[in-house]
Amino acid sequence: MEKERRSSRRAGDGCRSPASSSTLLLDSILWPDNPLGRDVAGTEETVKSIDRDMVMRYSPSSTYRTTSSSPSPATSSRGSRCGHRCRPRRLARGKPAAWIPAVGSNSVRCAVKYKSTEQAHLSVAVPAIPLNHPDRHAIQFLSVVLGEGMSSRLFIELREKRGLVYDVHSYAAHFLDTGAFNVYTGVDPKNAVAALIVVLAELGRLREDGPTTEELTKARELSKGRLMLRMETPATSAAGSAARSCSWAASAASKKRSPRWTPSPRRPPARRPRDHRPVQASPRRRRPYAPTRKFAALLPN
Repeated sequence: MEKERRSSRRAGDGCRSPASSSTLLLDSILWPDNPLGRDVAGTEETVKSIDRDMVMRYSPSSTYRTTSSSPSPATSSRGSRCGHRCRPRRLARGKPAAWIPAVGSNSVRCAVKYKSTEQAHLSVAVPAIPLNHPDRHAIQFLSVVLGEGMSSRLFIELREKRGLVYDVHSYAAHFLDTGAFNVYTGVDPKNAVAALIVVLAELGRLREDGPTTEELTKARELSKGRLMLRMETPATSAAGSAARSCSWAASAASKKRSPRWTPSPRRPPARRPRDHRPVQASPRRRRPYAPTRKFAALLPN
């Protein structure tokens, strides 16, 4: 336990990339006072408080096993029997932690963390739809059009035309009862404000005008190619099967505890973007761009 505790603390302190820190800061204002807004590695205080009794609470009933290969029937059966036979009986009484519904964000819309790095990491997000929403695939297509691939809008505008960023991409995150549509950019600190203005403009243009037919065709072909490549990897195929199994089980277990998603009669949540953007930036000895209030002033009302 102590050896693992020290390893976890080192991983949390020194091995986290600046881009990951920016994402964690973004999650903390998207879902405040909720497990979704916390680092899964925990804090120094929570890691210190873990003892053996807490670890033994995990139940094997929530464990999923997937196989993505061509094992012989005898090998697969033997592995299954061993997994069942070797299960410690004292763990069978454990119960998974209770599901905590996600709550809306508070009034905090912008956060800045200063760190001694040569590059600023800018993250922007708007609330999106949950995992079982029928429009989740449409959101993925919008992400491809906006910021996935070298032919996406953000890549062409920010990197090819203006040369403002080193890296830019978007992605959609889906959870049981909530979600987020995210944009990340790695930018020189002096270009952070200009990059943020362009990102907001492209988000607004996508909301108002939507994608073109040509962009949808490119997004469809890119998505098909990615899907085929992922299916060729056994590890990815097994991980996807396990993720789907966990998602279905979580959805079934929470039907009685969580309300079904219902769109607003006036405008669906996916069409009501609220931007949250933490920025992680320069060393404390110099501030090459404006503090939090300068970024907050750029956010739409």
